[in-house]
Amino acid sequence: MFTRETNKLPNMTERQVLHIFTQILLGLKYLHSKGILHRDLKPANIFLSEVQGVAQIGDLGASRAMKAGEDVYNKSQRSTPQYNAIEVQQGMNYSRKSDIYAMGLILYDLCNTNKP
Repeated sequence: MFTRETNKLPNMTERQVLHIFTQILLGLKYLHSKGILHRDLKPANIFLSEVQGVAQIGDLGASRAMKAGEDVYNKSQRSTPQYNAIEVQQGMNYSRKSDIYAMGLILYDLCNTNKP
């Protein structure tokens, strides 16, 4: 998650983390409601505007559209290993839950921006 202005992860207060993370969750909820799995959620694919405090999900190159009634996608994966859900790392099918797992790791990163 980088700002367009500085190209690095900013230090954030708890309130800012909650605001940004909520926006990302709503964006993911929208993608999932349209049957789209992102499959490569990571901080580098979240874009922040420091001026407006807006977060946007980007880089949909690895995303896949799910067919109606389909709950999982095949095993092919091009995402970043550090943000893969355990089932994806083990070669199992990818699902919406895998995107949610990546969101948990993104939240962890957001909460740990004040590293020395």
